[in-house]
Amino acid sequence: KSSQIDLIIRPTFWGHITRGSRSKIALFFLTYAIFRGIYLHNRKIITTFAAAIFLKILLPPFREGRGRLIMKKLFTLFLALVASVGIIYASDTQVDGIWYDFDESNKTATVTYRGSYFDSYYDEYSGSVIIPSSVTYNDTTYSVTSIGYAAFGDCSKLTSVTIPNSVTSIGGEAFAFCKSLTSVINYATQPQAIDIGVFLFVDMSACQLYVLSTSVGLYQTAEEWKDFGNIQPIRAEDITDVSETIITPSENEVEITWPTVSGAASYELVIKDKDGNIVSTLIFNANGQLTSMAFNAPSRNGVPAQTQNAGFSFTITGLDSGTGYDLTLTAKDNSGNAIQTETISFVTTGGNVSTDIDQLQGHKVQSTKVIKDGQVLILRNGKTYTMRGQEVK
Repeated sequence: KSSQIDLIIRPTFWGHITRGSRSKIALFFLTYAIFRGIYLHNRKIITTFAAAIFLKILLPPFREGRGRLIMKKLFTLFLALVASVGIIYASDTQVDGIWYDFDESNKTATVTYRGSYFDSYYDEYSGSVIIPSSVTYNDTTYSVTSIGYAAFGDCSKLTSVTIPNSVTSIGGEAFAFCKSLTSVINYATQPQAIDIGVFLFVDMSACQLYVLSTSVGLYQTAEEWKDFGNIQPIRAEDITDVSETIITPSENEVEITWPTVSGAASYELVIKDKDGNIVSTLIFNANGQLTSMAFNAPSRNGVPAQTQNAGFSFTITGLDSGTGYDLTLTAKDNSGNAIQTETISFVTTGGNVSTDIDQLQGHKVQSTKVIKDGQVLILRNGKTYTMRGQEVK
């Protein structure tokens, strides 16, 4: 007599297959079920299918005296599974509020959820989340190349997510049930190929998608991405009253405000560290829309495209605290020739910045607090003031 499970797993042609072939087929489906369960981090898939296949197909040979052969095959399968689990799970590690799986061999990182299973915790991500293009853990730097299965699933308090251009793949149901998600900022030049269900139960008609201005058309025709009701170019914020370049550094970011230049068709912002290494390169068109970027993904100011104004402001994140940088701002004409170039040095806050006051003097830095000789001083537009507003000569 056949049970319901028999009817599912052992079709009518099962009797025409030799017993040896049955074991091989059973092992195949058992392997598939467990690997599928590991991929989806779903315990129900693993236990249901594995138990059914084992009890209904693999157990009978034990009664027929062929248990040793079956155990040998299962042991081989077990070793393969142990190796695969080591690769897939790697380590669920939190760095700056984001959970990652690290691939030691390729030095890549996948954004994931907290815990061993996607339903282990809920709402581990909330508010605005900015995914970096790289992450350092235990003195090793990993490139963030993917967002894993259900990484942000069921995070009902997530409102905004920024995806760097280093991310090339997004797993199924990555943002499923993120009902408060109102904006997605994607710096990838080419839209990532994503599966149906990545934005399951997200109101994509109301959620805004921001991309490079040169990539808007690609996202408007790409599967899944085209379902966003509003696809806008990433752009700098319009400023109505600015006559000189002003930089406002904080601990891990810097806000850059610059005036428009007559005849400029584009503005190139290059940030280098103290060793001369390029940290970030951004190119904006005459309307302040971001057309190209490289290296670290900056944050977006959250404004749609508008007409050109007196100046622009943009915030770049992912900088090290208490560190000196050089910003070079170049305005170029339609032929790519430089019309105007200026270089400004600045130091992010945090860390030991008390010795950097002399470096900051003479530069256009807006309201930066520093400590010198045990006294809190304020640097503003190249001058030094006490907390009471008295200028320090």
